[in-house]
Amino acid sequence: MKSLTAKQAAAAVAAAVLTGLAFAAGPVQAGSLEREAAGMADLSIRLSDISQAAIAAPEPGNKSLNMNDLLVLLQDADPVVRKAALRSSRNLIANSRVYEQVMEMMDDRGEEPGVRLEAARTLSYAAQYNRVQDALEQTASNGAEPAELRIMAYKALWSSANGNSRVQQFLVDSVWSEKEPAV
Repeated sequence: MKSLTAKQAAAAVAAAVLTGLAFAAGPVQAGSLEREAAGMADLSIRLSDISQAAIAAPEPGNKSLNMNDLLVLLQDADPVVRKAALRSSRNLIANSRVYEQVMEMMDDRGEEPGVRLEAARTLSYAAQYNRVQDALEQTASNGAEPAELRIMAYKALWSSANGNSRVQQFLVDSVWSEKEPAV
């Protein structure tokens, strides 16, 4: 027997509650027994349809992008879509085509600030790669970049510092050389 997901279980409970409410609606008046029976049959059919639709519906968390879809969304005209695509790219960020595109977004000064910030955050999942580390180091140490972006670049590098002496040294040197107190 197939186990029910939370969504399917909720649909089954809703169907049971609606059926119970239909039976508890009140006393049956004389002559209306046929109408009640027809109404119950109709309700039963509708509840069955709802249950089947809930069982057949995909789980909302199981949607995943393939790399080509993600690359298209990362270049969408709407910054909200680009930002959402960045948030969804965690599973695909290890692909060089993806992290190259994300690095370009982080470096693009014409890009929306929130999108650039999300790009830096997303790169933390690929911070084990030398090219990503170099891009993050460059952004973090560039005093012309917004403080929020620089802070996020430093945070993204933090995850790769464990066991990487080059990144560790960069972070230590940055502590002593950083001019902006917030950063």
